[in-house]
Amino acid sequence: MRAHFAAALAEADTRAPLLTGGVSVARMVPMRLLPFRVICVLGMNDGEFPRRDPAAGLNRLTAELGTGKRRVGDRSTREDDRFLFLQLLAAAQDVFYVSWIGADPRDGSEREPSVLVSELLEAAVEQHAHPPGETAGLADALVVRHPLQPFAAAAFGAGGEPRRFSYRRDWREAAAQPAARRSVLGPWFQGQALPPPPDPDEPGEPVLPLEALRRFLLNPAREFLARVRVRLPELEEHGDDVEPLAAPESALDRSRMQRAVFEAALRGEEPRRMHALLRARGLLPSGEPGRRLLERQVGELQPWLEAFAGWRGDAGPRSLVAEVVVDGVRLRGRIDDVYPQGIARVRLG
Repeated sequence: MRAHFAAALAEADTRAPLLTGGVSVARMVPMRLLPFRVICVLGMNDGEFPRRDPAAGLNRLTAELGTGKRRVGDRSTREDDRFLFLQLLAAAQDVFYVSWIGADPRDGSEREPSVLVSELLEAAVEQHAHPPGETAGLADALVVRHPLQPFAAAAFGAGGEPRRFSYRRDWREAAAQPAARRSVLGPWFQGQALPPPPDPDEPGEPVLPLEALRRFLLNPAREFLARVRVRLPELEEHGDDVEPLAAPESALDRSRMQRAVFEAALRGEEPRRMHALLRARGLLPSGEPGRRLLERQVGELQPWLEAFAGWRGDAGPRSLVAEVVVDGVRLRGRIDDVYPQGIARVRLG
């Protein structure tokens, strides 16, 4: 039943009923210059709109978008979204409302809006008279920063900003109390950071989870930026939507492929099924080149497979909870793939 209603609600309405006589919730439809008194555009976050052009791959037209070989009429998804935003701005008669997530919901770090919002603010500032070099005040006046919690006093007009609001009227009475009465909760939030929670076993001794140490050793730069609350576009999350046509070139991709072949061979997968599984994961090319590459990799790993199978025997892996103190820091975590004979680490590549 849940799947049925989810599919029914996710269906796109080709009619796009906009003239309903009230508030219309619809998708962005190009070439629909219908005038509205108020247009609200939601979700204008950085990296989400305008959309990126798809990976080039075998599409020469997409590959030449950012070069001098591009010709008039070549479609670009990013430029289509920019033009659609301009159409919505022109269709708004009285109010053009744009919103985005300005703070991370987990750590509170600042998040930038879409580049179209920044350009719109710059264009709006240029239309106002201002002293030379003093444009930050005008841009801040056009942006309303809502508080994170709906029960905050700033959501009910505190701080001299009447444009803020809260959707919970029940909290108005508590938010209207003087700050002196609200401070009876304790002196914890008086501008000082809270101390870290002590370890229940040995108070005062810092504890480092093994998973945190592993993340730091794999990518120190990312973990350092996370500690100082700096966000960068996660390029690895998007990835290249390109099917491999040959053997992997980088050492990291080659090691990932060899590890997958090694684990599949240990499970006793047949070559045909092994090729299908690795091809679905984007680790092997399709067709005869992929089969030849898989056969070569299995042949190279065969001595390692025999040695590991003889060392392992019939035993299976298990997890081991470990805890050790190193230079006053307690390292605590779980170690996987532990056999009765010990821990086997096979370095491939």
